[in-house]
Amino acid sequence: METISYVCAVFLVYLCQLQGSSAETPVFVQKGNDVLLNVEKADVVQDIFSVVWKLNEKDVLIRFSPGREPIVLSNYTGRVEFSVNNYSLKVKNLQETDSGVYTARVTRDIEELTEYNVTVQDAVSPVKLKVDSVSRSSDSCNLTVTCNTQDSHINSTIRCDTKTCSQEGGEQSEVTTSGASLHVYLVNHSIICNHSNQVSWTKDIEMTEHFCTQHDDAVSPVELKVDSVSNSSDSCNLTVTCSTQDSHISSTFRCDTKTCSQEGGEQSRVTTSGASLHVYLVDGSIICNHGNQVNWTKDIEMTEHLCPQHAVAEQPHNNIIAIVIVMVPVAIVFIIIVAAFFYLRKRRTCPDKRENTENTIYAVPEMETVAQPPNPTIDASDPSTLYSLVGTHTGPTETRGNTLPESLYAEVENTARS
Repeated sequence: METISYVCAVFLVYLCQLQGSSAETPVFVQKGNDVLLNVEKADVVQDIFSVVWKLNEKDVLIRFSPGREPIVLSNYTGRVEFSVNNYSLKVKNLQETDSGVYTARVTRDIEELTEYNVTVQDAVSPVKLKVDSVSRSSDSCNLTVTCNTQDSHINSTIRCDTKTCSQEGGEQSEVTTSGASLHVYLVNHSIICNHSNQVSWTKDIEMTEHFCTQHDDAVSPVELKVDSVSNSSDSCNLTVTCSTQDSHISSTFRCDTKTCSQEGGEQSRVTTSGASLHVYLVDGSIICNHGNQVNWTKDIEMTEHLCPQHAVAEQPHNNIIAIVIVMVPVAIVFIIIVAAFFYLRKRRTCPDKRENTENTIYAVPEMETVAQPPNPTIDASDPSTLYSLVGTHTGPTETRGNTLPESLYAEVENTARS
């Protein structure tokens, strides 16, 4: 009987451990941004004993028990926020040293465990697509291009005939020394060089028609016009029109903070001249293309230029810096105008008043009796009228910290004559 009880106890302990375990959830955050980590189970709000958030199982970031104020690790004071409602943890302004495994342990009758493996990354560096060489023949054109970043590059060859373009070997890719991915690929005659990691991306584009244009039966120019933009806190809707001389296409795009999508997918139409008109989305670029079998032309708009939600994370800071740069000279001019106004006003009110009390030596006044100004309450014939006797002052002679040579001052003594 004791053996059966022991086996059951071991089984229950194993079951509790199994219920309390949790796999790590990978989270990637751009350096300088915030991250919000939630407890997986929302029903742990009742009957808990404690909630503890740890980093790498050694640094206790938050310790909380019902009825008490949360205790925050001193190194993270002001950088973490804890919700007593759902036990979520928000860490602000993450740096590379904040990377690691964040664990939430919620203890009641069993222990609930939530783990996040947070990786803090820098934004990727800019990328440049360069056309190294162009060779043409009567029916084809070959381009050799290089996709470059600070610490890596990829070469690729593009071949175009009178109808289509193709990339030898397909898409080329490479992992840079910083751990990001570098790609060069072809989409509808657009050569795209892309540099990205889990938190940011940047790209450069070249059009094959700029280097391999057949001049027979050239299509007319095309224009991509943004008709309307509607923004909300987390999304942006764009309505665009792709127009040529005799035809047009309208399309709508929706962007959030991560991706953009085109309603209904790529839009296309055959124009009256027999060419094809297309509007489509490639990696955040809205492309309006007009082409036939031998020639094509394009116009492009970048969604990040139209939708603040879809722009690079640093862009809001750049806008603030630009506003400050504009406002500083305006503030300086305003201060100068106000100062000039008060200076001129003072000169008009006191034009002849000039005072310089620094290092002033006053003349020794003659001994004389000076009567006080007439006072209507005092009879001048009254013998008790007060007079002032002026004498020589022999006290300290310092003015504003400068020692003066025996400066003379007037000392007034009032004597009452009865």
